[in-house]
Amino acid sequence: PFSIATAFAMLLLGSDGDTRKEMEETFGFRNKLNGNVHPLYKKLLEDLATHGENYTLKIANRLFPDKKFEMLPTFVNETSVYYNAPVEPMDYTSEAEESRKKINTWVEDQTNDKIKDFIKPGVLTPSTVLVLVNAIYFKAIWDNEFKKSETIKDAFTNHLGSEVEVDMMNAEGYFRYGEHEEVNCKMIQLFYGDNAASMMIFLPKEGQST
Repeated sequence: PFSIATAFAMLLLGSDGDTRKEMEETFGFRNKLNGNVHPLYKKLLEDLATHGENYTLKIANRLFPDKKFEMLPTFVNETSVYYNAPVEPMDYTSEAEESRKKINTWVEDQTNDKIKDFIKPGVLTPSTVLVLVNAIYFKAIWDNEFKKSETIKDAFTNHLGSEVEVDMMNAEGYFRYGEHEEVNCKMIQLFYGDNAASMMIFLPKEGQST
């Protein structure tokens, strides 16, 4: 969700009319952020970019327009200022496959080779005007690590109601836990080292798929 919202926030810089209005309404940019979308995103991205001793978080944005697609200087400047998103023109008309490989290489570099073949063959065509990419890489050490020896096989009920056997990690300790009656789910927060970051897990209660 964060990647999608960030991508559309960047597009908002170059939108107008009904398109801009619909994006603002869909993502709540106008009402929830009082119109200060881009300065707030800049602050958020800067805050998230700070690395702790036990975790790494990298967020990278980039615009890959077709070289025939002319961008307004103000748009190029503002995407750089607010989202640190450089512009790298591509030739999708005669070098679609080469462009695909270049973009995929960039994504691999930004995610420490965790995301490969981001764009599949045939996706980019001469009709492609712009590829806007947000890449996130996160690696951290658990505050309380799960012991490998405590992992067991157990039954898990998927969203279709079928049971599948999966590896279940187990741990005993004190965690932030809660239950939400309206959403009908259980919640737990697992911290990473230094408590600077955490994972929030939401589990629908039995008999509810979402």
